[in-house]
Amino acid sequence: MSVSSVAPRVVIKRREQITALPLYYYGDLQMKREGEQDFKNFFAELRGCTIFLYADPKHDSYSEKVHLQNLKAITLDKPGMRSSSLVYILSLQNEEIHLKIDSQEAGEEWRGFITTVAYLEIPQDLQLLPGQMVRIQDVLEQEIQRINASHASEYRDPLSFPQTIPDEAYEDVVIQMPPCFSTVSREEAEMMLEDHPEYGSIILRPATDGINYAVTIRQLFDRNSVIKHYRVRSQDRSFVIELNSPVTVSNLYDVVQYFLTETSHRLKPFVQPQNYDSLIVRPSERIIFPKRPSGATASKARVSPAVQSPTLLAAQPSSPRRSPVLIHTPDDEADYIIPDVM
Repeated sequence: MSVSSVAPRVVIKRREQITALPLYYYGDLQMKREGEQDFKNFFAELRGCTIFLYADPKHDSYSEKVHLQNLKAITLDKPGMRSSSLVYILSLQNEEIHLKIDSQEAGEEWRGFITTVAYLEIPQDLQLLPGQMVRIQDVLEQEIQRINASHASEYRDPLSFPQTIPDEAYEDVVIQMPPCFSTVSREEAEMMLEDHPEYGSIILRPATDGINYAVTIRQLFDRNSVIKHYRVRSQDRSFVIELNSPVTVSNLYDVVQYFLTETSHRLKPFVQPQNYDSLIVRPSERIIFPKRPSGATASKARVSPAVQSPTLLAAQPSSPRRSPVLIHTPDDEADYIIPDVM
């Protein structure tokens, strides 16, 4: 790929950690959005189905990004005009973006890679060399595998978290919450972690502003517990963990996964155990205790008979007791019980 500047390897590694997406293509380009008069210079990286734009090739935090999931079309601006540079118009769901590439060859490569990851198919009209086409075919296979892996992670056990972080976003779906999410306040989260450390040590909760999220963790240092709070900001269709070097992920599961990974899994998601019943009572059944050999018949009662003292029980003659018999009755008598006659 033809670029005038390349980021250092250590910067590329940090970007990979921040975006959590595979790098498919990169290079210098210029961009302007609707309403802007002039192009801005950027170093761009195509990661997953998103273009990340950096004001400086050595910066590890991106300045802007362009999601390609809702790309409607990519067209060449002024196709009949001869020029050494190309300007492509990206028609997205809510806006149009102009990309200017100084080289004809690099411009055709950008079009090929963008179209391939957006539509998951290689354009038939690409004018590239065989080696370039092989690279685009490899990217197509990688992107399909990445999407399949992200979809498969949705069906894993809820206590396990995805190892890949998808950047697909859908506007008309309910956000899936991790099992350690709880609608509690900052103070309540602290109390839950201090009172029940056996349930876990990290809680995802709503932030105090009611718009963003927060993470509350409890860590042990020299046998002393320390409570910390971290802000998680909603941005576009992603989430930003506000650290000294902000980390952007695509969903709330990945927010929790990031903290687990960074602490070598010393943290554990806070999940309270649930109590469950083990007996189902059918309304058409009642329990009848058989009568003793002698004694008068007692009428049906809605309450159980009075408990007699041990002295009175000892004074009465003993008789063999038989097992209760389960009898099906009409529903209008289902809440009655026939007690023993003493």
